[in-house]
Amino acid sequence: MDQSTGGQGLRLFIKIGFRLALLYGALGLGIEILHRFLPAGVYQRSAGALSALPSWILATLGLDGHLTAALVQGEVPGWLVGAAIPLVGVAIILSLSLVLGLMWSFGGAVVSLKNR
Repeated sequence: MDQSTGGQGLRLFIKIGFRLALLYGALGLGIEILHRFLPAGVYQRSAGALSALPSWILATLGLDGHLTAALVQGEVPGWLVGAAIPLVGVAIILSLSLVLGLMWSFGGAVVSLKNR
């Protein structure tokens, strides 16, 4: 693995992450659009599966309470609070792909230096 392979790997990971983030957003949007046509159980399970990790991260950071309080007090519009979970989900996917790509690139640089 040489330096160019590491750079190609970084681009590949970012490209895959971007596509996964788009897929995640499209699935979430599709579920919300079809909300009225889906049975309640199907909607709840699918929405819960898509928002489990982002919801957990918001709760762990203590941001869910702040978002709810800001919504109740009228400081933040409802659409912004509703967009927080998908935004965190997309950010997780993109961040993870960037980190994996950088690790791959760094590994390529280390192997390249080792082989000199």
